[in-house]
Amino acid sequence: MHNIAGVDRVAMFTDQPLENIDLLVDINLKGTLYGMRIVADQMVAQGSGHIVNVASLAGVAPTPGTAIYSATKFGLRGASIATAVELRRRGVYVTVVCPDLVSTALFDQHVEDEDPEAVALIFSGSRALTTDEVSEAIFRALRDRPIEIDVPFSRGLLSKLSNAAPSVLLRLYEPLKRKGMREIQRARRDRGLA
Repeated sequence: MHNIAGVDRVAMFTDQPLENIDLLVDINLKGTLYGMRIVADQMVAQGSGHIVNVASLAGVAPTPGTAIYSATKFGLRGASIATAVELRRRGVYVTVVCPDLVSTALFDQHVEDEDPEAVALIFSGSRALTTDEVSEAIFRALRDRPIEIDVPFSRGLLSKLSNAAPSVLLRLYEPLKRKGMREIQRARRDRGLA
């Protein structure tokens, strides 16, 4: 089973309408957990199976501007890792794939966002991943059966460092935000929006 779903409503936390909490939790977290729970019964009964959940590097390290999205992806990542440990001895594998920014409709939504500062950290990587790169990570998950795959690996390490020592994020936030703002402007120019 592949759980590949997610929505985002970008805004600084205090600017978020309350209904966005329900929307993101319902789709990004609860929908995935319901699917995992239902499918896991069948997989345990047959003694084999593999669940691959696509979370985000925002679920490895908090991302200012997407606090609710980060919370849902943290929850998905945590549930995936815990379930992976629970089910592995029963022949069922669970892998969580945590990609950086991917060139999808959500990417386009972020490029056009009215508050670029809220999405700047998302764009601070060297480039957006392609859907093929995420597909390759999913196939690698099916072949190698790891508990977690971060894509790209280097941004995963930076995310884990930032999560392990939150003060690192405070130090890196402004330089990463500036880099992200430059990338947003470039993406807007490429689309004729700037």
